Amino acid sequence: MKILTTISCSFLSFFLLTSLAQAEKESAKNVFTHLIRPVLDAKCVQCHGPDKDKGKLRMHTREDFLKGGKEVGKDIVVKGNIDDSELIYRITLPKDEDEAMPPFKDKEHYNPVTPQELQVMKAWIKLGASFDLLVSGLDESGQKAAAHVFKN
Repeated sequence: MKILTTISCSFLSFFLLTSLAQAEKESAKNVFTHLIRPVLDAKCVQCHGPDKDKGKLRMHTREDFLKGGKEVGKDIVVKGNIDDSELIYRITLPKDEDEAMPPFKDKEHYNPVTPQELQVMKAWIKLGASFDLLVSGLDESGQKAAAHVFKN
């Protein structure tokens, strides 16, 4: 019985240390580079990238992303203001709205932003949308959402 308890405690200690090390490593990552950029690449760049620019919006580089598109201009992200940021507005619209992003074509190809990805984007914008912000600089809910995004 003592051996089983010792093995269980050792395994639990290893698991906790590994989890803490991983969380520490993730907290030092750049929010835009490691969390937001991958979402834009997976869910936006196909229509708003180097080969296609629906609405004259390109999102494949920081510079193009910040330029915005023909209707939104630089309001794609309004630093410190979630409510006025067109990015948040568009991705939170109901999927049947014409301006909803990403557009809903059919269930098989629909890949919306997850609630956790959205939470990270909101936290990033609320804190000024700095391209230098680290995960450790996010508020608590932003850090929790970031941890979920990293795992999935």
